[in-house]
Amino acid sequence: MAQYTNLSPWFRTTISRNTLDVLTIRPVSSEADDFLYTIEPQYTYRPDLLAHETYYKILYLILFQELKFLFQRIQVLEKF
Repeated sequence: MAQYTNLSPWFRTTISRNTLDVLTIRPVSSEADDFLYTIEPQYTYRPDLLAHETYYKILYLILFQELKFLFQRIQVLEKF
């Protein structure tokens, strides 16, 4: 019989006669920095596009800041 870890979506689902019962949804707690978003119709079947639009801009911002820091460090090191 399979044993599911507490990170598994099936952790709270009961097992009877070596088969899984109907999936028991685990509660997901909210965090202070969570934001409410209503999924727009164009993303209904394409959550990957929503993730791309939401997080790609943030990724570029982080990469830009890191590259800016690295270039500043290189300029400081070149002065020596």
